[in-house]
Amino acid sequence: MSTKHKVKGIAPQDNTKADLFPLDYFYYALENVKKAQESLMIVEQDDGCQILLVNLDMLITICKKYPITAASSIYLLNRKKLKETFDAWWERNHKKIPAKYRNGIKENADTLFEELFAIRSWAKSE
Repeated sequence: MSTKHKVKGIAPQDNTKADLFPLDYFYYALENVKKAQESLMIVEQDDGCQILLVNLDMLITICKKYPITAASSIYLLNRKKLKETFDAWWERNHKKIPAKYRNGIKENADTLFEELFAIRSWAKSE
């Protein structure tokens, strides 16, 4: 017996064959952010380069496009701990970044974290 699929609207994800794809991408981006966070804790690899911010940017992009997906699952990321991890990495590494890029990278990071903390969660507490 086949499942009857339904169209629910005009957006690309507004049908029952496609409606869970944003959640898959959200979880993929979330896992990448968590892996990037772990990489920041490996002091032996400190060289001024990191992969967290690009992964965070991708996660935030998905959250903005699909706010219901974000609200239902963003609690899975400990945002406060992520910020603390980045700040500790920054303290160890900022002088390893060329001076002409340092302020811009920090400003971009601060903006990304502001956007991350602005994402509403359905969870009562995080």
